[in-house]
Amino acid sequence: MTNSEWISVGTVLTPVVVAFGVVQVRMHSTQQSFGDRIARLERSEDQQNARQNHIEDAMHNLNAEVKAGFSRLEAMLTMLVRDGRP
Repeated sequence: MTNSEWISVGTVLTPVVVAFGVVQVRMHSTQQSFGDRIARLERSEDQQNARQNHIEDAMHNLNAEVKAGFSRLEAMLTMLVRDGRP
């Protein structure tokens, strides 16, 4: 090939190679952006799960306290009835 043919090929290929490089950079940036979004969603989901677990624990503890309170009330009423108090 002559120099002018190489220059013609270079003139055609250079913009193609540059465009390909730009596309690659944009794809990488988009992948990174999606990765960041997925990570934020996973953290948000973990936080929601932690809150839900906290609520479930609180409900369990409250339920246990209510049951204990009713047991104490039942014991006091049983004692009053046994002692014959009004």
